[in-house]
This record gives sequence, structure tokens and C-alpha cells, in this order.
Amino acid sequence: MLEVRAARSEEEVNAAIRCCGLAFGNGEPQRTARMTAFFEKIHKKDPSFRLENTRIAALDGQVVSVVQVFDRTVRLGPARLRLAGIGSVGTHPAFRGRGYNTAVLEDTVRFLEEEAYDLSLLFTGIQDYYRRLGWQPFPYVFMHEGPVSHPLPPVAFEGRLRPARWEEDLEALIEIHALADAEAAGPIVRTPELWRSFELWRGFDRSAFTVAESGAGRVVAYRLAGGHRWEEERFSILEVQSLPGHEVAALALVADFYNKLLRAGEPTMRIYGNPLILRDLERLGLAFRPKALGGTMYRLIRPESAVLQLAIANLQPNPMPGPVIARLRVGSETLTFRVEGRRVERLEDATSADWELELTQGELIALLFGQEEVPSSRSGPWRSEEGAERAFWKRLFPSRPYRWYVEDNF
Repeated sequence: MLEVRAARSEEEVNAAIRCCGLAFGNGEPQRTARMTAFFEKIHKKDPSFRLENTRIAALDGQVVSVVQVFDRTVRLGPARLRLAGIGSVGTHPAFRGRGYNTAVLEDTVRFLEEEAYDLSLLFTGIQDYYRRLGWQPFPYVFMHEGPVSHPLPPVAFEGRLRPARWEEDLEALIEIHALADAEAAGPIVRTPELWRSFELWRGFDRSAFTVAESGAGRVVAYRLAGGHRWEEERFSILEVQSLPGHEVAALALVADFYNKLLRAGEPTMRIYGNPLILRDLERLGLAFRPKALGGTMYRLIRPESAVLQLAIANLQPNPMPGPVIARLRVGSETLTFRVEGRRVERLEDATSADWELELTQGELIALLFGQEEVPSSRSGPWRSEEGAERAFWKRLFPSRPYRWYVEDNF
């Protein structure tokens, strides 16, 4: 008998972990052991771990397929949405091709709806497999790469660079990460628990963190770079961020790492997650090429909740001059809400709307993350380049920089 459900015990979680190890082990004992250890770490060391987040297909008591849910909060500028990270998706090699994983994914979507998640995110090389279940591709530039060719001149930073002292500097790292991306869409809200779990969960080396300390002794920027978990990390800056107004400190951290690579004979440097620093690097004579990532996929779980939270965050600070009733249609979902002054409220029984917009799920995801300009060549609300309608939709869906950091992968 096949059961598709949550794991009910630690024993079933362990069986799910072994199933994932076999699914990704390629039939090689050593690789299977490594992958099993990896999945045990990311399952059990995740601060949001609970039995319900491990979704399984059990055939006559044997776990044959798995999906793991990672509970996160994603930032969309001032808005915060509940995000379900999807990972550890795998089926025991002896039971593939029977639809078990599809059944677990469908069960997972029902679970996310019951648990009131707003969005789901996964990373994959087989997009068509997930597209049929509602996930939408979300390509973006995730990394810039450039040559290490000549020494960089000193950066006029009036402070010092030093290795991070983890416990002493952690509060500053948390503050910098939160403030640096205040206007961005996409970053995970890193709680102190999530920060502290990284060493156990992601396995990074604390020595890979370097901070910039101002002349007054305040940590104003940090760099995460040069670790050794995978080969390319040795010449990669995974994160570089600064407090607002201290961007020169971030530039100093980048230049310092670049010159270290030059002395080590590395021909290439990569920067993930923060393209804003590239303009300053260009002024120093460096040219970096963007690289896009096509394996990221989002799925709306509660589109009406996501839009309403975005409306509250983006429309309340600048009150509307008069009442407006707006309606969004996304597939079979419809959201009607009224905006008046600083008040935003959902309307359950409205029969008419001032402005109405119909979108695909992919279009709404792009607009939620600020990655699509409000069109001007469509019917309905987009029929004019300017005017109250267009201004309203642009305020609801403002353009924002997209950020994702590999330390937040699941």
C-alpha cells in the first residue's frame, strides 16, 4: 500500500535521508555515503526542522520518495512573505518512473496551502518536470565574473580590514545584511538562529568572513569569500555588503580580495549577489561579465495573500487621494481590494472594480519581485502611458533589484 504524507517519527526521517542519499548517489557507495551525510545535515540542522516538513511516499512501510520543506521568510522591499524552500527531492533508484515523486510534490503543495505559505522556491536542472506542477522559471543574473589582470590602486577607506571574530561581530553582520538589502526583492530574512545555524547547516568556514572596521571601531561592511567547500569558491566572493553610506568599505574588501587572488596567480574572480559594486570596479579598470541562472523556479501558493501584503507595504506609506477598488485575476484566483487613504482592505463581495488586471502566474511573480516594468502596450489598465491607473499599478509593483545569496540555498 502506498501512503503519501508527512514523516511521523525520527526513524522515518532517517529513512527519508537514506532515500535521498541513494537517489543522488549514482550507484556509487562513496558518493552515496557523502550525499547521505549531506542530507542528514541539511534536514536536521535546519532551524525550521520539524517532522511535518519531511514529505514522503511510503510503499508498504518503505520510504521510496522524498520532498523536504525549508521554512523561510522572503523580503520584497518592505513586505515580508512566507516562503517554502523545496529541496532534497528524490526517489529511490529502484522505484523511479512510477509517479511517486509527483504524488509527493502534489501532497507538498496541499501541505503548503494548509500551512499558509505565500510562495515556494526551488532550484533545478529539469524545469519541465516542475513546470507541469505550477512552478515558474525565474531567470536572473546571479553572478559576475572577470579577469584578475593587474594590481588595483588603494581604496580610500579610513579604517582597517580584519578577520571576523564570529561571536563578537555576529550582531553587526546581521545588521549589515538586513540594512544593505532593505529595498531589494528576493533575500531571505536571516534570523539570528539562521545565522548561527550556517556553520552546521551550510558548513562554511568562519575564517572566510572578513570585516571592514571604521576608524571609530564600528564594523560597517563584511565579505564572505575564499572558502573551500567547492573548487570555485576559492576565487569567489559569495557576499559583500555594507551599511548604507559605507559603500567604500565594501569596495575596499573587494579590492583586497582581488589583490590576494592576483598574488596567488588566480586568473579569475567571481562576485555573487551584489552587482552594485561593479560600477566602482569599472572605475578601477575591471570589466565583469554577467552570468544568468535559469534553474530558479517560484510557485505562488496564495497569490491573493502575497498581493495583499504587497499592497499594504507599498501603498500605505503614500496614501491614495481617493478610494480605489482594484481587482487582480491570476488563473482561477481573484483578489479584489479597496485602497483609501492609508487603509488597504480585501473585499469579498465586490461586484465591480475601478481597475482590473488579468495576469499569468509567471507575470505576477515577476511583478511581485519587481523584475518586470509595468507594461504600457496592453489593454485595460495599461492602455495609457501615464495616468492614475498606471501610477497605481506601478506603486503596487515597483521595480526593485533582485538579490539571492548562495548561503541561503536549500
